[in-house]
Order: sequence, then structure tokens, then C-alpha cells
Amino acid sequence: MKGNNMVKANNKPAPQMSAEFTRLEDWLKVLTSTYSEYPSCSLAKVILYYVGRLMKHEDIMQARDKRCDYFCMHKHWLWLIENTDYRE
Repeated sequence: MKGNNMVKANNKPAPQMSAEFTRLEDWLKVLTSTYSEYPSCSLAKVILYYVGRLMKHEDIMQARDKRCDYFCMHKHWLWLIENTDYRE
């Protein structure tokens, strides 16, 4: 509940992201959804690549929450690649 009040207290509108950034995010959703059904090291590496592209995109500076989310995702996928025994 406290978190919701903080969001309401912050009356700043969500930053408008570019079409390119939005396409990258949409593609990342497709990749992670595919990974959930067909996990593989090569797909995890592609996901890590796209997370990295989003982290380096100029629009990321406008969205503090997204920076944190993608940083955490990057760490997660890197860990997964290094610590999962894929059988391809």
C-alpha cells in the first residue's frame, strides 16, 4: 500500500519511449516467452544481447525504473548462461 501512495504522490507522467526502444522491448518479450517453453543457451545469449541493447539505448536515461529492471535482468541472464547445464 505504501508503494502505491508513493506512485500517486509522484505526478510525473511516464517518459515517452521511442519506437525503436519499444520494438526492442516487444522483441525481448517474445524471446523470453519462447525461452520459457524452449530453454537453450543460444536463446539465453540472444536475450542477454537484447537486454544489453536496451541498457545502452539513449532512451534508458529517461526511465530510472527501467534502468534498474534491465540491470537486474542482465545479471539474471548472465548468471543463467554461466550456471545452467543446457542439453542442446
